[in-house]
Amino acid sequence: MKFNINSNHIRLYKLLELYSLKEINFICEILKVKNKTIILYIKQLYYSIPNKSNLTTTTKDMIIEIKNSPELLGIIKSIQTSTKEERIFYIILKILIKKKIILTKLTSFFQVSRRTINEDLKSIKKNLAIFNLDLISDPGKGVILSGSSIDIKRALCVYIYKYLLESQELPLFFTTEYQRVMKKLNLKPISSECEDFLHNFDLDLFFYNNFLLEAFSLSFIALDNKNNSLTLKTIEENEFFFKNLNGYLSKNNIIELISLLKYSIFGNLKTSELKYFLNILSICKGDFYEESSNLDREIDNITNIFYEEFNIKIATDIFLKNFISRISFVKKQKHYIDIFEMFFLKLTLGEKTKKRCLTLFLLLRKNYPRISFSDVISLYLWGSTHEIQPEEKTAVLLYEKLPQNLLPIMKDKIYSNHKLIILDYVTPDQLDIFLKKNSVYKIIAFEPIKVKSKIKVTYFPIFD
Repeated sequence: MKFNINSNHIRLYKLLELYSLKEINFICEILKVKNKTIILYIKQLYYSIPNKSNLTTTTKDMIIEIKNSPELLGIIKSIQTSTKEERIFYIILKILIKKKIILTKLTSFFQVSRRTINEDLKSIKKNLAIFNLDLISDPGKGVILSGSSIDIKRALCVYIYKYLLESQELPLFFTTEYQRVMKKLNLKPISSECEDFLHNFDLDLFFYNNFLLEAFSLSFIALDNKNNSLTLKTIEENEFFFKNLNGYLSKNNIIELISLLKYSIFGNLKTSELKYFLNILSICKGDFYEESSNLDREIDNITNIFYEEFNIKIATDIFLKNFISRISFVKKQKHYIDIFEMFFLKLTLGEKTKKRCLTLFLLLRKNYPRISFSDVISLYLWGSTHEIQPEEKTAVLLYEKLPQNLLPIMKDKIYSNHKLIILDYVTPDQLDIFLKKNSVYKIIAFEPIKVKSKIKVTYFPIFD
């Protein structure tokens, strides 16, 4: 049986470590393929296992064999090939960084025909056109990227972001090329600087903010030829200028703001490109309220899902508003590209939490097709800890022939099953006096008792 191993095989192998075939709809959503393709991938993974201890034809048993083969990941990674989409992704990244490509080198590198590369170029031109960029053929020189420097940076930011999120599952030549570029330009890893920046300015609110900042800093700062341009670090400490920034980077002390910003990696940002930085900060914070014209309706939709699916009444606060405005903003972006995110596999979830997050993810995907599972996890964890606590309701326990030694037991039973607090135990003769002095939600009894016609008694069975 001859077949090629691609990135989706790698992703599926990792998914099968934590998720079963019962969750195939979720797996299909993550990998963006149909059920039958998942089954085919499972068979191909199974056939890639060397020296199989058991031969089987059932999908369930194949998954067991796959899970019991820890060496399989290294094997399939070593024979992994690129898909057409990944080939296009690689070429786009390369031309955005180098500004030109030589087609003969591409045909040799990918071991494909010139016709195949020419077909790829049609898709590449279409993808780059979203950023107002174009490809121009130059005889003898290859294909040259055409467009403004700012549009090139915008596109590069998006594609580096995609690479950073997908690098563990992409073919090895992606990482080799990325590391080669970083070494050639003498660029040091900046992920820790981005994480420090997020922490210093309270921007570590959502998953992947660090990757977003890293992609921006690489495309707009590290890979940029500044040509002695004015940067945040070189301008005079204009208090008015930095006060505008303080709306995005909240700090009580403007001097502290200036110091933290100018001596971070973003101190090297061109002042002329500040608005693009502010746009990234808005995405990190999720304060695109104007992008969600139906914010109240979308909040109601999510609160209803929590209540109907999980019986959780959640409070509406700034996190929920920011979360919705962020996913609404992403939903409307024309330059969005598909991203396979797998960070959630590093999170340890209990079975109940995992099941609920899967439900929430599949429901939200209907309205927000670009929402990530990691963000859904953060939403559920927030919602499950921001439940509106119901007011405790009180009751009185009416008894007549019931032994008094059972009353405390009945009191605990009522609270456990119905969340009602029993204020007291009274007989029918004592009930009127009690009601004049106390207000209760219910009058409860476990036995038939005659009372005044206007008094409503709720009868509970002794044993449910």
